[in-house]
Amino acid sequence: PKGIEYYWIPINEQSFWGFHPFLRANDLLDAYYEKKDNIYLHCEHGANRSPCIAMGWLLSRGHSIEEAAMISAGENKRLIELNLDQFKRNVSNGFIPENLANLLVSKRRKAS
Repeated sequence: PKGIEYYWIPINEQSFWGFHPFLRANDLLDAYYEKKDNIYLHCEHGANRSPCIAMGWLLSRGHSIEEAAMISAGENKRLIELNLDQFKRNVSNGFIPENLANLLVSKRRKAS
């Protein structure tokens, strides 16, 4: 549809994600946030990758992992624990780097 911009950030569901998807998504999310534009994140099922990307962006803005899980759940409070558990599971499985939050926060500070 006209007026909608699409971005694709490839993330394999069951392998190491690394920092790149989070860095790329953070740049896009920051740009839309600064313009006060709406943005819609979604992956195939909307239950793992997109909430984790949203949580990564929120972590980079200084939120705790618990706050990020609450905010990313929006009005559907049943998703808070699911988002938190999924993010932690991705870290423990080695898909998301353990020091992701530190890297994203330090990148944001350097850009300021």
